[in-house]
Amino acid sequence: MSSASLTALPEDEYSALSTQFESITKDWTPEGCYRIAWLAQLTLVAGVVAATLLQFVGALYVREYAKGLWMKELREEGRMIAVENGMPMILEESDDAREIF
Repeated sequence: MSSASLTALPEDEYSALSTQFESITKDWTPEGCYRIAWLAQLTLVAGVVAATLLQFVGALYVREYAKGLWMKELREEGRMIAVENGMPMILEESDDAREIF
């Protein structure tokens, strides 16, 4: 550490700073501090809930996008016969015979 960082503030600067902070905090009470801490916690909880909901909605969008890519791949390969109740009917070829799933 340098010696410049260890020097104290001159008395007049210290008293000006002290007066400024005292004027800000002169009306503070323990109840007011508890209220500020409670509001900070409430804000944090709201942020966590919002982030969780955004992540969930994003996951649903990714799921639909992946389903669209899979359906496109099935159509391009000619394996999809039809869509029934939102589910594709897929033509699978095995060694024994052709099966529809």
